[in-house]
Amino acid sequence: MKKYLLFILVAFLFTQKIYSQNSLHDSLYLNALFLEEDKKYDSALLMYNYLYINAGYKYYSRALYYIASVQQKIGNEAMADSLYKMCLQDTNSHSEFEKYYSSLKLADSKIKKKEFQEALNFLTLHKTYSPNIFCSGGSNQRNLSFVWKSALCLNELENVDSAINLLTPFMFKGKELLSYREEYYDSLNNFYYKLLLKKYNKCSLQLMVFDAIKLLQYSQSINKTIPITFEESDPVKIQSYLTFLNKKIWFLDYTTWIDNKNPHDEAFGKRTTIKTIQQSGLYKLIME
Repeated sequence: MKKYLLFILVAFLFTQKIYSQNSLHDSLYLNALFLEEDKKYDSALLMYNYLYINAGYKYYSRALYYIASVQQKIGNEAMADSLYKMCLQDTNSHSEFEKYYSSLKLADSKIKKKEFQEALNFLTLHKTYSPNIFCSGGSNQRNLSFVWKSALCLNELENVDSAINLLTPFMFKGKELLSYREEYYDSLNNFYYKLLLKKYNKCSLQLMVFDAIKLLQYSQSINKTIPITFEESDPVKIQSYLTFLNKKIWFLDYTTWIDNKNPHDEAFGKRTTIKTIQQSGLYKLIME
């Protein structure tokens, strides 16, 4: 995860024109990032502080964020939190990246301190920022991470119904669909299952799951919004979703080209979705 975040930060430095006005500045930032990754925190701090002094108001949140990151890693939590809050106060339009992550860091800090209402406030603030540097590939995982943290706070604040409502659209899926590592996947299912047990007994949950699967929605239809046509194949929109606790849980929602002489087996598609549900960690907790 750390290497992935470092990759994002490096890519951000290279792709944002607003940060490319001084190649020496960018080079120093990259060197500082690698020093931080190598745990050479004193050297990284010296370089970040130099960059902060010379950054000017327009880019000061950039330096502050990285200084806060190092301070947090060496155990100076209070200082890190203060620096992250300073990032949030920046009114410059170029500070969305720092605000996006600073608000998330502050939420994590408040969760660690069991200050759940403040954590929820920072999570709500976090959703207002959009750094526009992410590809769509990790959006599901980022959304789930946000929802999980929010649900944790809501549960601690005794708002169990809202916690369940937030998480339900992500449930009954395999870890591949959620893009989650196995240990996190198991923890998520266990957390959600415990939330459900606060509202329902196991027998009721089993009946609810059985009824939901019985009413599973699966459909195929020609996607008429696609203007490209081929003589032997059609653009077919395939959709499959489960309704559980009045929330739709989507498994399939895409368009694919299908040979009209060998149409896609609808039953196989539906069975595949049911198999995914029955192999999910949550299904096993409820039904076994």
